[in-house]
Amino acid sequence: DDSEPTAEPSERERVIAALERAGWVQARAARLLGMTPRQIAYRVQILNIEMKQI
Repeated sequence: DDSEPTAEPSERERVIAALERAGWVQARAARLLGMTPRQIAYRVQILNIEMKQI
C-alpha cells in the first residue's frame, strides 16, 4: 500500500531554501526559482519570511 503522503515542500519552504542557497540575496534566489526579484520580494512579504541580516 503506497498511501504514504508525498512530502511536497510548501512554497514557503522552497523560497526559504532558495534564499539560503543564495546567501539571502533575493535577486539570486529569484533566479534559482525562475522568478523576478519583485516576485520573490512579494512572496517573502506575504509568506511572512524573516530576512536574515548578514
